[in-house]
Amino acid sequence: MLSIYRKINPRTRQLIWQCLKWGLCILVLGYVSQRAWSLWNSDDASVSSLNISYPHLMFWCVVSGVAYALSWAPSVWFWGRLIHRMGDKVSWLLITRAYFCGHLGKYLPGKALVVIIRGQMIHAAGGNMRSAVVTVFYETLAMMGTGLAVSIALLPVLFPSEVEGRVPAWLHSLLEQTHLLDLLRVPYLALGATVVACLIALPLLSRIMTRIAAKAAPASVEGDSPVPPVDTRMLGGSMVTFLFAWLMQGISLWAVLVGLGASAAINDMILWTEISAISTVGGFLAIFSPGGVGVREGLLLELLTQQPGVGERIGIVAAVLTRLVWLMTEVTLAGLLYTLVRPQSKLADDATTAKPSNTDVTPTDLPKDQACTTPTIATAALAISPS
Repeated sequence: MLSIYRKINPRTRQLIWQCLKWGLCILVLGYVSQRAWSLWNSDDASVSSLNISYPHLMFWCVVSGVAYALSWAPSVWFWGRLIHRMGDKVSWLLITRAYFCGHLGKYLPGKALVVIIRGQMIHAAGGNMRSAVVTVFYETLAMMGTGLAVSIALLPVLFPSEVEGRVPAWLHSLLEQTHLLDLLRVPYLALGATVVACLIALPLLSRIMTRIAAKAAPASVEGDSPVPPVDTRMLGGSMVTFLFAWLMQGISLWAVLVGLGASAAINDMILWTEISAISTVGGFLAIFSPGGVGVREGLLLELLTQQPGVGERIGIVAAVLTRLVWLMTEVTLAGLLYTLVRPQSKLADDATTAKPSNTDVTPTDLPKDQACTTPTIATAALAISPS
């Protein structure tokens, strides 16, 4: 079967793969929509039970958006440090601009456009495109890896005694058969085990990230030296800052719930952080879904509707509204930074001084570290991305 697939024309294979991605995305959206409709109609409360006061809701949506924007500050900081460590002298404003503009690329299947946009914008600001590609993968792996660790470590908070009985039967059966339910009933066991595992695995994680980066760019920014590995101490420090990032995303989700009138106590912030982390990481892993659309909302509504004080209808509305708040925050930040922060392209200045206006510049005329085009980066991104 695999040999037959390999004999197919590459363009046809690409078309088949794209059809599969979009088909899976449509199936997920259909299932989540049907599930949301079923949960909505199963709720005995009336629509007025949402207790929506629109000025109150707007205020908490703004709070949610601010918290969500702050949650990406550690990612910008880590990415900027990596870019500077690889020899590029790009200002922090331009790094922030490239980061948030590239953030919108995740809303296409495969999510490779994130790498392309950020790489091109760093390149236009005078940086090296190859180093931008490498560091994008460093940052993404560190951020989502920390989110996965948070999701595992905080699993016990999703299974208190009053919620365990409301877990779907198939999930409850799976947890019992694998004996995970017994472990989840032990407070802080998963948290302690995850912390120890992360500390032990840091050197290994550093080597793995370096290998992945080497596939994207076999040489460093200057010369033919290998891609510099991520220092273990630097990686550990970044994971600590990413804990703040996931906490802020939990606060963002909590603010939406408060705005909708749910009984969402701030003392349960660990719970909201856990739910936010699981849904975000799950959406990220669903490479067929643009921006994790459908997958993230499905996880959110399943987890939120099981929590006391939330209920089915508030959980459904919160899942959709959280997506809208986060999307509007991303679009607003990208639009403002793209409009207000304008790069002074060193490459453009060099090209105009080195060549007459009527002479074309070919890729072979540029230095090796600058002769990098969008198709090249797209190929590298797709080669090492999960898709």
